[in-house]
Amino acid sequence: MKACGLANVQPFQLRAAKELLPVVFFYNTNVAFALAAVKSLSIPVYHVLKRLTPVMVLVAKFILGGALPSKEITLSVMTVVSGLLFFFF
Repeated sequence: MKACGLANVQPFQLRAAKELLPVVFFYNTNVAFALAAVKSLSIPVYHVLKRLTPVMVLVAKFILGGALPSKEITLSVMTVVSGLLFFFF
């Protein structure tokens, strides 16, 4: 794509790579835990737990912080949950 002029690619920068290292580490850790969970749970149960995680996070933030999330965030989380409910029922 770069040769065709469709994409601009910046040269590799060691500083940027070092800044992204924690993101890469936590992403790979998340993948490892997900694979371990799939090994222990059935796929549908894992899917439900994964999709309900944002709801649990919003509830925990409300309980611990006392602040309600914005309407946009609540609506997007409810959209994910309604898709989950539609899929299983």
